Amino acid sequence: MRRKGNPALVGVFVVTALAVLIGFTVFTGGFATWRGANERFILTFDENVYGLYKGSRVTLNGVQVGRVERFFLGQAVGKAPVPVLVEIDRSLVKQHMVSDPAGLFDEDGRFNADKIPRLRARLETESYVTGILYVNLEYDADLEPTENTKLFDYPVVSTRVSGF
Repeated sequence: MRRKGNPALVGVFVVTALAVLIGFTVFTGGFATWRGANERFILTFDENVYGLYKGSRVTLNGVQVGRVERFFLGQAVGKAPVPVLVEIDRSLVKQHMVSDPAGLFDEDGRFNADKIPRLRARLETESYVTGILYVNLEYDADLEPTENTKLFDYPVVSTRVSGF
Protein backbone atom coordinates (compact mmCIF):
# COMPACT_ATOMS: atom_id res chain seq x y z
CA MET A 1 0.00 0.00 0.00
CA ARG A 2 1.70 3.18 -1.22
CA ARG A 3 0.80 6.59 0.10
CA LYS A 4 0.99 9.64 -2.09
CA GLY A 5 2.81 12.64 -0.68
CA ASN A 6 1.00 15.90 -0.30
CA PRO A 7 2.64 18.27 -2.85
CA ALA A 8 1.74 21.37 -0.83
CA LEU A 9 3.32 19.97 2.35
CA VAL A 10 6.49 18.94 0.48
CA GLY A 11 6.68 22.43 -1.10
CA VAL A 12 6.32 24.17 2.27
CA PHE A 13 9.04 21.93 3.73
CA VAL A 14 11.46 22.66 0.85
CA VAL A 15 10.85 26.44 0.97
CA THR A 16 11.31 26.49 4.77
CA ALA A 17 14.52 24.47 4.55
CA LEU A 18 15.92 26.85 1.90
CA ALA A 19 14.99 29.90 3.98
CA VAL A 20 16.74 28.44 7.04
CA LEU A 21 19.84 27.62 4.98
CA ILE A 22 20.02 31.11 3.45
CA GLY A 23 19.41 32.72 6.84
CA PHE A 24 22.17 30.67 8.43
CA THR A 25 24.60 31.55 5.63
CA VAL A 26 23.85 35.28 5.87
CA PHE A 27 23.99 35.21 9.68
CA THR A 28 27.40 33.53 9.75
CA GLY A 29 28.81 36.00 7.22
CA GLY A 30 28.79 33.86 4.11
CA PHE A 31 27.36 36.68 1.98
CA ALA A 32 29.41 39.58 3.30
CA THR A 33 28.98 41.41 0.00
CA TRP A 34 25.22 41.60 0.59
CA ARG A 35 25.79 43.33 3.92
CA GLY A 36 28.40 45.67 2.51
CA ALA A 37 32.08 44.89 3.03
CA ASN A 38 33.77 46.26 6.11
CA GLU A 39 37.18 47.90 5.85
CA ARG A 40 40.27 45.93 6.80
CA PHE A 41 43.76 47.19 7.62
CA ILE A 42 47.11 45.64 8.51
CA LEU A 43 48.95 46.87 11.61
CA THR A 44 52.51 45.81 12.37
CA PHE A 45 53.59 46.28 15.97
CA ASP A 46 57.32 46.25 16.80
CA GLU A 47 56.54 44.90 20.25
CA ASN A 48 55.11 41.81 21.88
CA VAL A 49 51.39 41.42 21.14
CA TYR A 50 50.82 38.90 23.94
CA GLY A 51 47.35 39.66 25.32
CA LEU A 52 45.92 40.70 21.96
CA TYR A 53 43.49 38.07 20.73
CA LYS A 54 41.33 37.38 17.72
CA GLY A 55 38.16 39.32 18.44
CA SER A 56 39.88 41.95 20.62
CA ARG A 57 38.39 45.42 20.40
CA VAL A 58 39.57 48.07 17.97
CA THR A 59 38.67 51.59 19.07
CA LEU A 60 38.96 55.05 17.58
CA ASN A 61 39.82 57.47 20.38
CA GLY A 62 38.23 55.03 22.83
CA VAL A 63 35.00 54.31 20.90
CA GLN A 64 34.72 50.75 19.60
CA VAL A 65 34.72 50.62 15.80
CA GLY A 66 35.94 47.11 15.04
CA ARG A 67 37.83 43.99 16.06
CA VAL A 68 41.05 42.08 15.50
CA GLU A 69 40.41 39.57 12.75
CA ARG A 70 43.63 37.54 12.46
CA PHE A 71 47.40 37.38 12.83
CA PHE A 72 49.94 36.56 10.09
CA LEU A 73 52.53 34.41 11.83
CA GLY A 74 54.17 32.91 8.75
CA GLN A 75 56.34 36.00 8.22
CA ALA A 76 57.41 36.41 11.87
CA VAL A 77 61.09 35.49 12.14
CA GLY A 78 63.00 36.22 15.32
CA LYS A 79 61.92 39.62 16.63
CA ALA A 80 60.17 40.60 13.40
CA PRO A 81 56.83 42.37 13.88
CA VAL A 82 53.67 40.30 13.65
CA PRO A 83 51.19 41.72 11.13
CA VAL A 84 47.69 42.00 12.59
CA LEU A 85 44.56 42.27 10.43
CA VAL A 86 41.83 44.47 11.93
CA GLU A 87 38.29 44.91 10.64
CA ILE A 88 36.47 48.23 10.94
CA ASP A 89 32.75 47.50 11.30
CA ARG A 90 30.83 50.06 9.25
CA SER A 91 27.65 49.53 11.29
CA LEU A 92 29.52 50.54 14.48
CA VAL A 93 31.03 53.55 12.73
CA LYS A 94 27.64 54.66 11.38
CA GLN A 95 26.16 54.57 14.90
CA HIS A 96 28.63 57.18 16.13
CA MET A 97 29.77 59.21 13.13
CA VAL A 98 28.75 62.73 12.25
CA SER A 99 28.16 63.54 8.58
CA ASP A 100 30.93 65.88 7.54
CA PRO A 101 32.49 65.80 4.05
CA ALA A 102 35.84 66.88 5.52
CA GLY A 103 35.60 64.40 8.40
CA LEU A 104 37.26 61.05 8.99
CA PHE A 105 34.49 59.04 7.35
CA ASP A 106 32.45 59.22 4.18
CA GLU A 107 28.67 58.77 4.18
CA ASP A 108 29.03 54.97 3.93
CA GLY A 109 31.06 54.72 7.15
CA ARG A 110 34.42 54.16 5.43
CA PHE A 111 37.56 56.12 6.22
CA ASN A 112 38.21 58.93 3.76
CA ALA A 113 41.27 57.87 1.74
CA ASP A 114 43.13 61.12 2.45
CA LYS A 115 42.80 60.56 6.25
CA ILE A 116 44.29 57.04 6.38
CA PRO A 117 47.95 58.19 6.05
CA ARG A 118 47.57 60.18 9.29
CA LEU A 119 45.98 57.32 11.27
CA ARG A 120 48.11 55.66 13.93
CA ALA A 121 47.41 52.49 15.89
CA ARG A 122 48.63 51.69 19.37
CA LEU A 123 48.27 48.76 21.75
CA GLU A 124 46.44 49.66 24.94
CA THR A 125 45.87 47.68 28.12
CA GLU A 126 42.27 46.76 28.77
CA SER A 127 43.10 45.35 32.19
CA TYR A 128 46.40 45.39 34.07
CA VAL A 129 45.24 42.38 36.08
CA THR A 130 44.52 40.10 33.10
CA GLY A 131 46.97 41.65 30.62
CA ILE A 132 44.31 41.81 27.91
CA LEU A 133 45.13 44.27 25.13
CA TYR A 134 43.12 46.11 22.50
CA VAL A 135 44.01 48.38 19.59
CA ASN A 136 43.29 52.09 19.69
CA LEU A 137 43.35 54.14 16.48
CA GLU A 138 44.07 57.86 16.58
CA TYR A 139 43.91 60.51 13.88
CA ASP A 140 46.27 63.45 14.08
CA ALA A 141 46.12 66.05 11.29
CA ASP A 142 49.52 67.43 12.38
CA LEU A 143 51.32 64.13 11.77
CA GLU A 144 53.45 63.63 8.73
CA PRO A 145 51.45 61.34 6.41
CA THR A 146 52.82 57.88 5.78
CA GLU A 147 53.00 56.49 2.28
CA ASN A 148 50.17 54.23 1.16
CA THR A 149 51.53 50.70 1.33
CA LYS A 150 49.82 47.34 1.19
CA LEU A 151 50.60 44.05 2.86
CA PHE A 152 48.70 40.87 2.01
CA ASP A 153 46.51 43.05 -0.26
CA TYR A 154 45.32 45.21 2.68
CA PRO A 155 46.26 48.86 3.35
CA VAL A 156 48.81 49.32 6.14
CA VAL A 157 48.16 51.72 9.03
CA SER A 158 51.25 52.92 10.90
CA THR A 159 51.68 52.06 14.56
CA ARG A 160 53.04 53.79 17.62
CA VAL A 161 54.90 52.17 20.48
CA SER A 162 52.58 51.53 23.42
CA GLY A 163 53.01 53.17 26.79
CA PHE A 164 53.88 50.00 28.70
